[in-house]
Amino acid sequence: MGETDCYGVLVQRHADYLFGLGMRFTAGNREFAEDISQQSFLRAYKYLKSFNTKKKFRQWLTGIAVNCYKDLSHKESQYLSLEVIDEPSYTPDLGGNTGFFELIKPLAEDERTIFTLRYVYEYQIDEIAEVVGLKPGHRKIKDKSGVGEIKMNRLEAVIEKEKEISYSQRDKDLFRSHILILIHQEQESKKFIRKLCLALFLAVGTLSLLFSQINEIANDFTVGLSDAITGDVLTTVVFSYGLLFALLALLKKPDFIFN
Repeated sequence: MGETDCYGVLVQRHADYLFGLGMRFTAGNREFAEDISQQSFLRAYKYLKSFNTKKKFRQWLTGIAVNCYKDLSHKESQYLSLEVIDEPSYTPDLGGNTGFFELIKPLAEDERTIFTLRYVYEYQIDEIAEVVGLKPGHRKIKDKSGVGEIKMNRLEAVIEKEKEISYSQRDKDLFRSHILILIHQEQESKKFIRKLCLALFLAVGTLSLLFSQINEIANDFTVGLSDAITGDVLTTVVFSYGLLFALLALLKKPDFIFN
């Protein structure tokens, strides 16, 4: 079993987890959640060698998903800021506990991630800090993760209901195959770029060597011509006349000299 095949096992094992995480981060936007899941697996494979095997793989993957969620959110907000005329409005495909989605929708993206990790997935403060890249004593983590913005009388019941929901990718086998195809395409692209760089390097080296040889020949010719000119007058005249005759012969006008 190759490296990508082994990674395919990890993709299938954690696909539902990442998709569920994305659904909660995005307040039920299925397409957005699928994008987060896909980008997270691709980025995780790219940095797989940097993973510390002493730590939990799922927690490391969660940190990558948080960063992908932030990056994609920023890109989406840039597109939404553009004025689009006569375009139909988009309604996200909500599936699951809509009460939870409505509950966290007013929260900012960093508050959503911290709130979800702390209350739905029951991460510890230090684990959340490591995942989101903040210190455990940071205000955003200590202020009850955005609970102050949520009506407390709804909080407990909605969270308990959300914990019971299990989100699933539409087709994990197809999703895994799609991820592995994208990884293979990226690997082939890198191989092509490496081969292209090698070919360019060899071409530059060959041209440099060729120009060097041409330069040496030109220098030898210049030196020989200089020595001939500085010799006795008769030799110089004969050499010059012969050179002129040869040049004119090339032009197929040898009779020009004798006229």
